[in-house]
Amino acid sequence: MVEIKGTMEEMATIFAGAAIFGAKKELKEQGRKIGAKVARKGVQATVEGFREGERLRKRTMSRAQKAASRKMKAALKLANAKLRNKNCSLKAGKTQADVMKMAHRLVKKM
Repeated sequence: MVEIKGTMEEMATIFAGAAIFGAKKELKEQGRKIGAKVARKGVQATVEGFREGERLRKRTMSRAQKAASRKMKAALKLANAKLRNKNCSLKAGKTQADVMKMAHRLVKKM
């Protein structure tokens, strides 16, 4: 494994540069070269025109994603209605995992 030695500022610049141009592949590659330890820490850099934790452009959902989201919302309402008591606690022997499994099954049927 190749290890690149450099200051935190240099590493932060590499990460920020890759994030700005949307080069996810480049970001992963640089992370591998620098080392997993630094990549796991998630170096946050402040570069001109790029603020910490701020996206450059808001992501929009596709039609398919919106439709899937609407179906899941309806399915969760049905599953929760079936598997919960009137005081909103889960029925005996049921878990949140059961609620989600039922919701996913209902989405397939929709």
